[in-house]
Amino acid sequence: MDLQTLDDMIAIVEAGSITDAAAQRNVTQPAFSRRIQAIEKLLGIQVTRRGSKPAQPSSTLLQNIDEIRSLAYSLRRLRNDLLHTANPERVLNIAALHAIALAHLPPVLHHLNQALPLSRIRLRAANRDECFTWLMTGQVRIMLLYETNRTRIPFNNEIVERTVVREERMIPVCSAQDGGAEAWSHRAPMSVPLVGYPEDSVLGSILRDEILTRSSGQFSLAATTEFSSAVLELCEHGLGVAWIPERLAADKLASGKIVQLRDEGIFPSLSLMVSMFRIPTINTDFSNTAWSTLTALLRDGTYAG
Repeated sequence: MDLQTLDDMIAIVEAGSITDAAAQRNVTQPAFSRRIQAIEKLLGIQVTRRGSKPAQPSSTLLQNIDEIRSLAYSLRRLRNDLLHTANPERVLNIAALHAIALAHLPPVLHHLNQALPLSRIRLRAANRDECFTWLMTGQVRIMLLYETNRTRIPFNNEIVERTVVREERMIPVCSAQDGGAEAWSHRAPMSVPLVGYPEDSVLGSILRDEILTRSSGQFSLAATTEFSSAVLELCEHGLGVAWIPERLAADKLASGKIVQLRDEGIFPSLSLMVSMFRIPTINTDFSNTAWSTLTALLRDGTYAG
């Protein structure tokens, strides 16, 4: 019996149904149902109750869930111990949204690497779903995402530990070549071209649900890209207005290549949280030290990106 099997059974109990468990395990429901059928065939028991809709955990699974959790924890500890014994160079795998990886992590990871001897850091930048998959499957130990006060990500607090390490704002900017903030404010009664993000991305959903809904302006989508750095470049070259995490826009604002739009009625800004996540039950002394050190560095303005 492997870790995936144990984690699948744990997910059924924690989620309460096959549908919610599949979402928690980040797989489609048909694929998850096939995995459960394979588990039942392997063990010769029912993992879910027959006839219940949606399918719920069986009494046998519920009676043995504590032992299953203990076994999963022991296997993870053993795997980590074996890896660290075989390789004295410890690797810390971190996943982050592209904007966070670019704007916040380079100076911080430099100091983290110095603080953790015999260690190597692997940073993987991706969208939220990929980062979450890597975290839940043990491919990364730490994940960094953007959240807002209104839309905190609904992770199970018993499974995923969260801490807020930094705050910033998502601000509206435009190219300095477009005449600056005053020119855009005068054009706001008409449709303003917008450089945005895919709506299923973190920044895209924040822009759609929490920023544009507060604006009295009208916007027409000129371009979209999931990379915040590309949104910034397109904005600088005059394609339209864009909302950018403030730290990512700082250098271009300082150089005068872009300007911030400060009319909150038309171009509202929004507070963002940089949140850090991990699964506490599978961490070693090394990853615990990395977690606490990274938390301190990100909260320390000395190492701000």
